[in-house]
Parts: sequence; C-alpha cells; structure tokens
Amino acid sequence: MAEFQKIKQELSDNYDFSSELVEAKEFGNGHINHTLLLTFENGEKYVLQRINTSIFTKPVELMENIVNVTEFLKDKIKVLSFSILSLQFCSFSVSTTSTSFK
Repeated sequence: MAEFQKIKQELSDNYDFSSELVEAKEFGNGHINHTLLLTFENGEKYVLQRINTSIFTKPVELMENIVNVTEFLKDKIKVLSFSILSLQFCSFSVSTTSTSFK
C-alpha cells in the first residue's frame, strides 16, 4: 500500500489528471523499465512507464529521439497512405488483343 501512495503522490506532483487514482498495477513484464496500468475513478486508464535511468542515462535525449522517430514514421505513413489511396483509383484490364489502363 505504501508503494501505491508513493505513486499517487508522484502523479499528483507531476500530472494533472481530472479524476482520482484508484488502482496502479504492474503491466507487462519488461526487464528494463517499470510499467504500470493506472485506473482512475472515472474509468479512464493510462499506461505509465518509468524509464530505468541506470540503463538510459539521458532520459531527456531518449524521449527526444522517440519523438523524432515517431514524427519521421508519421510522415512516411502519410506518404504511404497517399500512395495506397492513389492506387485504388488506378485499375487496368488485360485482353488478348491489347492492354489498356483506365
């Protein structure tokens, strides 16, 4: 119970949730980071991950890298999605005498 109170206080000090925390339980079984599933009084659920600073000694830089990679992938997905959507409007038919594109 002391661990729950510690988590509750840490959340209160650092985040502005609109509801009261009612449960914090282990989520997954990672070996590097500590991950919790948080459940609030209003039914909202969040996954909170505490970075192991013994492994990741520069957490700010780590998060900046995650943001940069995510933005890069988001842009790639937009281009890919556009390409896939464009392909939906292109069709072709093949006959024994000729090939035509519509």
